[in-house]
Order: sequence, then C-alpha cells, then structure tokens
Amino acid sequence: MADLAQDVADALAEMPAGTKVLFTDGSDGDPDALRRSAEHVADRLGLAPWAGWGVAQGPRVLDVIRGLAATGRATGVLVCPCGVAAPAPADARGLAESAGLAFRRLER
Repeated sequence: MADLAQDVADALAEMPAGTKVLFTDGSDGDPDALRRSAEHVADRLGLAPWAGWGVAQGPRVLDVIRGLAATGRATGVLVCPCGVAAPAPADARGLAESAGLAFRRLER
C-alpha cells in the first residue's frame, strides 16, 4: 500500500486542486476490501472522505464520473486501480474531459 500511496501523491501533484481520487476495482468482488484499501491510502495522504476520494467497482466508474461532473465540486478525477486492475471504461476519459474534468488513470 505504501507504493500505491506514493503513486497517488505523485499523480495528485500533477493534477489541478480539487481533483477527486476514485479508487476502483475491476471486478464486482469484495466492496469492503476495496473500501479498506482506499481508506488506508486516503488516511496516509490526508484525503477527506468523499470530498477528496471515493470508490467504484466495475462499470460504476462512469456513474461516479457523471456524478462528479454534475456536482461541480471537482476539477479532475484520478482513477486509481486497487485489487483487480482493469482498464477504466474506454469512454471514462472522454466523459470526464467533456464535462470539464481533468482525467488521469494510474497504471498499476
């Protein structure tokens, strides 16, 4: 987890202020395990729950990005795979950018 926390910190340094970290799992596996991993990294980095980070599994990534865009409370989204690494949906970048959100996905 230490390496993941550093990767997230490094990526956030290159993103605009107000970027939300979206911890993802490419499967519909154990949501509690995903949340625990996300909480561990978020605690290490001092990210506020929901204001600074959230979780999504499988295809729900697009729903979360749509929600972020609708609230106007985020300037960007950093997708951070935890657990089963799967590519973000192909249209995640396009969706985020068309809504005015900066987008980056950690490669893990």
